[in-house]
Amino acid sequence: MKRALLIITISVITSCNKKIQNTCKIPNSLKNKITDVLNNKIDSEEGFYDINNYLFAKEAEKKYHKTDSLKNIKSCDLYAKSLESFFQSENVYKRALSYRLIGFMKDSLYNNKLIKRLSEGEKTILKQWNIIALMDNKVPNTSDLIFEQFVNDTSLPIQILGGIFVKYDDVAVKQTCWKNIDSKNKKAQILSIQFLASYGRDEKLLQKIREFTVKWEEDYQGYLLSALSMQNEGNIKELVVPYENTKNDRLRNQIISTLENSPTSEDQLYAEKLKKLNTAKPK
Repeated sequence: MKRALLIITISVITSCNKKIQNTCKIPNSLKNKITDVLNNKIDSEEGFYDINNYLFAKEAEKKYHKTDSLKNIKSCDLYAKSLESFFQSENVYKRALSYRLIGFMKDSLYNNKLIKRLSEGEKTILKQWNIIALMDNKVPNTSDLIFEQFVNDTSLPIQILGGIFVKYDDVAVKQTCWKNIDSKNKKAQILSIQFLASYGRDEKLLQKIREFTVKWEEDYQGYLLSALSMQNEGNIKELVVPYENTKNDRLRNQIISTLENSPTSEDQLYAEKLKKLNTAKPK
């Protein structure tokens, strides 16, 4: 009886393994690229960017043509073997490739390990792809950690990552930003305002920004004005009059842009006045 049960169990396991392998579908082009990196047949940096570009193309294909030729690669032995090898590698580009694959495939098995790695600190390129993987996987309770990386690592491409950040978990991101909006770290404040401004109109935020326009130095006014513009705020003139004669070209341009985008006619007229003053100034 026991022998019969053992035979049945082995048969079931074998059948399941065959079924899993039968669902494995990986395009030969990707299979060859991964195998070459795994076996060190090509430079790891070249391999990373080659596969990364391939995955970008597949993301576009999935978005615009509604086809997903890679949906079953997690069933492949090569995927599991190479992913673990790349993840544990000391080579920066192999490790970055593992993060890219994890995010692309929404592979949640590595979520906790990614959080641990990000908490401990890595090189910027690894942080970047780690953060993207966490956001792609919609990992909860990580917005504070990700925001901390944005503040502390000046090499991270915030314009790219920030656009993903505000979409990955609205509630968590807003909570993180409100916790940091009164930070003693100016960059944390600026990022909080910019991220919050990207959502719908928020009267509480607008009141906060107006308070900061009075308190903050001239060098930081442009960030506040940009946020006001994103919120489609009007009645800006009174805030920018003190900087009418600023020598900061970037701030002057931001003032005019914000006034032009204002729904208030008085702001728009003031923008025209400032543009004329600019034109009249000697070059």
